[in-house]
Amino acid sequence: MACDFAIARFRFLRRLLLVHGHWCYDRLALTFLYFLYKNTNNVFVLLFFQIYDGWSASFTTDPVYTVLYPIIFSRCLFFQFRMASIHSAVLYTCSSSLQPIVVGVVDQDRSAAELLQYPSLYSPGRKGAKYTYSLFAINVLDGIWQAAVVYFVTHLTFVGYECGMWTLGFYISTGMMLANAAHLTLEVRCWTLPIVVIFIFFIFLHFAYFVLYGIAVQPGWIYDAPVDVPLDAMMTADFWLAMVITTVVAVLPRFATKCLWNTLFTEETAKKLK
Repeated sequence: MACDFAIARFRFLRRLLLVHGHWCYDRLALTFLYFLYKNTNNVFVLLFFQIYDGWSASFTTDPVYTVLYPIIFSRCLFFQFRMASIHSAVLYTCSSSLQPIVVGVVDQDRSAAELLQYPSLYSPGRKGAKYTYSLFAINVLDGIWQAAVVYFVTHLTFVGYECGMWTLGFYISTGMMLANAAHLTLEVRCWTLPIVVIFIFFIFLHFAYFVLYGIAVQPGWIYDAPVDVPLDAMMTADFWLAMVITTVVAVLPRFATKCLWNTLFTEETAKKLK
């Protein structure tokens, strides 16, 4: 389709290639790497929990929420929870995917005017420089690091205290969600209203889901029902302190790396453009 369009209207070819071609590659690379990191993060949180759970194959997070997290891992859990989680799985699959997809659709690393003025900015896409084996490995390692932070900050929060499975799961789920959101904020290059709205909405949706779930669930529905567990947790200072520490420590290596990279290489890139 792009080829037909370009042949029919050659005067649009320059913009099609230098602007939309650049944006397309950049957004796809960003979205793929983010989903890679996010899925790695989810799996290793469960792995770290299994180390302290005697490899029992149980889940620390709410079973429905576990099914809802990234779609790639929901298939193996679907048969365990069956119809009870179908509607929730569809809901969270959309919400889990929509946030990075919106960023991938509207984010811009460079404006259209810059891309047209400096055609050399197209070269990273032509060389495949934004989706490489090294970036693949870095995002996997970052996902493992953040998973370790999410789990062990929660684990250390309850050292010397009794903690129910539902409470532990709420801490871990919230820490993972906030770390994922903070990670994505570092990847956004062009903040627009849709991106701001989608971030605020899904953070609100996370807490609303757990609060309503804790209020609505009845002891007769499931074993050891988490009645008011999220509300009780959010009423403590320990919860909010743990979430702040989790979020900051989880994204600190990526934040420091980005600051260092931008400081060292921005001036060099500007000289090349000139």
